[in-house]
Amino acid sequence: MLILAFLQLSPGIFSLLFHYASGKYSRNKASDLAIFYIFGVETITATIFLIIYFIFCALASFSIDFDLLTIPFCLVLIFYSAFCLLFYFKKSPGTKLFIPRSLAKKFDQKAKSVKNRSDSFVLGAISTVPELFITIPIYCISAIEIMKIGETPLIRATFVILLILSSILQQIIMHFLKHFHFSLADFQKFRTKNKLFFRIFLAFLLFLLAILIFISEGNI
Repeated sequence: MLILAFLQLSPGIFSLLFHYASGKYSRNKASDLAIFYIFGVETITATIFLIIYFIFCALASFSIDFDLLTIPFCLVLIFYSAFCLLFYFKKSPGTKLFIPRSLAKKFDQKAKSVKNRSDSFVLGAISTVPELFITIPIYCISAIEIMKIGETPLIRATFVILLILSSILQQIIMHFLKHFHFSLADFQKFRTKNKLFFRIFLAFLLFLLAILIFISEGNI
């Protein structure tokens, strides 16, 4: 959940959208567009995770050894920890991420041209796509570990909901602060100032998650 909460692409596009909308529209409309952006992010996150979760639930009926299945996902997470440490942020001023500059410009243009709720919703949905190569292994490991919780379905459902909600934590905080007249420019300055921390923290979390899973499954 911490890994999902600290990913930077969707919050970065959200910041652009909120900035442009605040300059063109009323406070209420800008807030409305921001909320529908969050709905877009949450809808795609929930859809993908629940599909993965129910696929693993279906596979459980075939007596698959999920302990063995976690190994390749853990190796992928270790690889991604190195990726986040070295390449997640580009070596340039600001908070430019790993995505190609042409794609970043398209996101900027889309954020600038949002006019209604559907535009904002779609932008939120597609903002999750470039980081799917990171989030899908996390979803897979999370789904397997949630399935193995030997508690009631209510406990498992609680973990599913918390994991899905964690992906929009930054956007909710930004929207809340903006509602109380907090400057998005200040938030962007905070992201820029602490991008080294974000990079190291993400890499550490990915590596730590992989090692903890290895240990818990008796592979180390």
